[in-house]
Amino acid sequence: MACVLTENEALYIPAGLDSMLNHLGRTRDQAMEEYYDRVLTPHIVPEGTDPSLLANVQNFVNYGTFSTLRLGQGERAGVVNSYREAYGHLPITECDWQNVIKIANTKLPTDRLTAREQGLVSTFQKIYGRAPNDVLMDRIAHMVMAYGVRPQSRDLRAEWQASKVHLKLFGKLPSTASEWDINRAIAYSGLPQSLLAADLSNATGRIYAFLTDGASLSLK
Repeated sequence: MACVLTENEALYIPAGLDSMLNHLGRTRDQAMEEYYDRVLTPHIVPEGTDPSLLANVQNFVNYGTFSTLRLGQGERAGVVNSYREAYGHLPITECDWQNVIKIANTKLPTDRLTAREQGLVSTFQKIYGRAPNDVLMDRIAHMVMAYGVRPQSRDLRAEWQASKVHLKLFGKLPSTASEWDINRAIAYSGLPQSLLAADLSNATGRIYAFLTDGASLSLK
C-alpha cells in the first residue's frame, strides 16, 4: 500500500536543490555546502552511493526544511543516520523522507518496523531491569530506541548523564546512531534508572508533550 503523505515537505527533497531553495525562499550558499559535504555527510553516506541519493542527503543536511531548520546541519545528519540504521538504507522516496521528517519533529514514522521494535525489548530490559509495559513512558523509551525520534529541544545535561549510564551498562560511550538513540531514550523518557546520578524526569517533556498518541505508540 502506498503511503499517504502528511508531511508535504517530503516532496521538496527528492525534487532537487532548486525545489528546496524555492520552498525555503533561500539562495544557494556554495561555501557552506562545500564545508558540510566534506566534514559531515561522508560520515553518514556510504561510499559508492548513487550520486542523486547523495545529493538529496546533502541538500537536506545543508538546508533542511521549514520544520527542521531548528535542528541545524549536525542534527539533521544525525536524523538521516538514525533512519539509515533503523531501515537499513538511506531515504529514497518521498515516503522515506516523510519518515525522516517525522523522526526529526518528534513524531513516529509512518512505516513501523515490527522486527526492530521487538529486537529492542532486550535492550530495554538491560537498561531498566524489566520488559516494557504498555504505558506511555515505556512506549516513548522503546520508540526512541527504535527510530531515534528527536526531542523538540535538546538537554545536553540530560544526554551527558544518560551517556554515563550507557558507559556503565554497555562498556562504551555511545558512538553509532543506534547507540545515540538508546542514549536519547535514557535521557528523555522520564523513566527512573538506578545508575542515573541525576533526576531527568523533567527532560521527558521535550518528547512527552509531542508524542502522546497512545494508538500510534502501542507496542506491536
